[in-house]
Amino acid sequence: MKTFNEWVAEEEAKNPAFKAESERLRPLFEFRSALIRARQDTDLTQKQLAQKMETTQSAIARLESGTQVPTLDTLLKLTKALGVDFNLADGKLSARPARGCLVAPRHGLSCSGDKRYDR
Repeated sequence: MKTFNEWVAEEEAKNPAFKAESERLRPLFEFRSALIRARQDTDLTQKQLAQKMETTQSAIARLESGTQVPTLDTLLKLTKALGVDFNLADGKLSARPARGCLVAPRHGLSCSGDKRYDR
């Protein structure tokens, strides 16, 4: 049985339209992954993060599932609540948690300390 990533790679190889749409959506997927990792790394539940941001758990769930695209205001609240900086450069998204880690697209999360996290 193929993994999801194997299936995506196969579809991208044979269907240029699929590949184009996949590339268009990649930043949102990377944001979702960075958000989930940053929340888990701070040992917060969705409900706890929502309380820190003065929103609802369901709003956090929508952000993490990709059904809601974050506004600038929401990104600012996330950076404050999670202690991270989100960086968008050259169409690539990364998040740098306050403790010196880097969440980079396609490269996983690496920390300057003794931990290393990968996608």
